[in-house]
Amino acid sequence: MKHRVLLPLLFLLACDTASDFTLPEESYFVKYYGKDGNQYGIDFVVNTDGSIVMMGNTLSSKVGDFQQIYLMKVDPNGAILWERSIGLPDKHEYARDLEVHPDGRLIIVGETEMTPGNRDVYIKTISQQGLPLDSSRVALTNSSGLETNEEVSSVSIVSNGFMVAGATTKLESAVPGANDLRDAMHLRFDNSLNWISELTGNWSDVTGSLNGDDFATKVIEVVPNAVYYVFGYSNNDFVGDNVNDYQVWVFQLDMVGVPSSIDLTFGDVQKDETLSAVSTTGVGFVLAGKSVQGTSEQSYLIKLTSANDLTAVTTLVEQEVNQLGARPGITVLSADEGNQIRTAEQSNGNFLMVADDYTTASPRIALTFLSREFSDNNKPPLIFDGGGKDFAGNVAELPNGRILLYGTMTLGGLGSQQKLVLMKLNPDGKLVE
Repeated sequence: MKHRVLLPLLFLLACDTASDFTLPEESYFVKYYGKDGNQYGIDFVVNTDGSIVMMGNTLSSKVGDFQQIYLMKVDPNGAILWERSIGLPDKHEYARDLEVHPDGRLIIVGETEMTPGNRDVYIKTISQQGLPLDSSRVALTNSSGLETNEEVSSVSIVSNGFMVAGATTKLESAVPGANDLRDAMHLRFDNSLNWISELTGNWSDVTGSLNGDDFATKVIEVVPNAVYYVFGYSNNDFVGDNVNDYQVWVFQLDMVGVPSSIDLTFGDVQKDETLSAVSTTGVGFVLAGKSVQGTSEQSYLIKLTSANDLTAVTTLVEQEVNQLGARPGITVLSADEGNQIRTAEQSNGNFLMVADDYTTASPRIALTFLSREFSDNNKPPLIFDGGGKDFAGNVAELPNGRILLYGTMTLGGLGSQQKLVLMKLNPDGKLVE
């Protein structure tokens, strides 16, 4: 059975003035962030000094305003240091992923909706003080010179720059098949965010099957400037049974972005598996996504244990861990609201998984503790319920073993507006010492 945590709509602290009194927020807290309108929590990173940078989207309640990317930095106890709204004033922006570079720069990636049905890639670097550094917007074009639609999943730090993964309606095939809707996109940028394209540099932007809907979730560099693994999903007819179900798809790129050597798929032909996130851990790679069969949805995990050669996979586990419940008609992920499934490795080698729980009328945030073997002995999910539509963002373990949980909660006391929520929990996922 699931354990449910009802969260307060307002979190207040009363402080003792004694110098030896430990503030509760140093051990645990629930804090909400935002401004007028709705804010949606997408991702966060923890800096080496314990400060936290949170990223999401913000849309004011004023008619005619456009959604922007929302960035906020807080100290280890959740006190706001700065906040920024980023984006064009007359376009909708969609935040997708946030990373921190070893040199301290913050890298955000998302999409700019230039016109309905036409989104461009948006990538930007920010200083730890919240000051803008470099940025770039990229619009791909098809063979007819028309702009295509780009969807972004993640940004990765690679040698001498960055890699953005997602999908595009720019198709490799000159004569696409009926099912060739999107191709996997893997754009490369240098350290100053100059796009290294097929025209301006020696790098291929797109990989796709001749008759499949292909999506790249994450690119990971495994040999500097030479070998890259792309993790995603596709409904290409991989096994020749004429059943176009979605399966997890892993392929390898060479030094110029051309597929080579490895081309693997994982999944059940009776289900649609789509991939939400990929983590590099001490055991190799952990893939988290959603499995759909009819109106039944579940989260799933795949663990690939390998050095730097996926042809020598030593462990493969697929485990449907957290029942997400019926939600008819959903066969591919949409990151605009919810559907985030993330994992984080703990210091003891076990894992945390955060996902949306749809076993009730309104989605809630589910935190699951997983054994390193992803066995059936995992603890039931902890459910965090603010009373409205609540969505998971990301999860991380702090050096002291405490857990940071981030996402979106709907607060009825604020006119049913959605706000960023940040929770510091004890190692058992509870709001106590």
